[in-house]
Amino acid sequence: MAPLGYMLLATTIAYGISIYRRRYHNKKKEEHTIENKKEYFESHIRIPSFAVAAVIGKRGSVLRQIMAETQTECKIVQVSQGDSWNIETTHDYWNEENEKPTDEKYLLIRTNKKEKVDLVKLRVSEIIANVKDGFKKIEFLIDSDLIGYAVGKGGRNVRKISAAYNVFIHISKPLEDDPTKALVTVEGRDPKTLEKVELIIKETKYNRQENRQSCGLYENVEEELDDIDEIRKMIENS
Repeated sequence: MAPLGYMLLATTIAYGISIYRRRYHNKKKEEHTIENKKEYFESHIRIPSFAVAAVIGKRGSVLRQIMAETQTECKIVQVSQGDSWNIETTHDYWNEENEKPTDEKYLLIRTNKKEKVDLVKLRVSEIIANVKDGFKKIEFLIDSDLIGYAVGKGGRNVRKISAAYNVFIHISKPLEDDPTKALVTVEGRDPKTLEKVELIIKETKYNRQENRQSCGLYENVEEELDDIDEIRKMIENS
């Protein structure tokens, strides 16, 4: 009888362990399912070209610190004109263009709370403000019918000049007190560079004015970009 008793005891213990393991497995499975069903939010913050390196930091140190402080997942992504997905961006003082830009750097934020996006936004704005600290600024007027040409299709011209000279450019809408004019603001660290950029933008009035459409856009965008390159080389060689 003793061996039979031991067998029954062993069977009971094994059965109990089996039930425990099954319940434990089901519980973990439910927790995993609940975790997967948690709502996550994604947001994009456009990063101006002059501040991308500062936001990333050396070997990604700044970006990792931002993620640790805000408990979010962040990464720099580049969005091109051919991308099929829509982007809802956070607009700030460094992102004032009316058109959605293309081929731009964005900070993709993924989090389970919308409030954390604001924390990332605040941290990024502080970094950009520090980078811009010490920038010089010039302002000048252009004819409002040149806005489209100066900005370029999808903002190409402004971005190309900004990248070439490491400056920040903003072109306003037609002025309320004088709709024939628009205000151009250029910010950068080198005053001479700002003067060059001013000349390049102002030269748009004369270079291919006869080919400009009434809205201010070239029919051939690549042609207008080549034209800007020629002007830049001419200025640099002068």
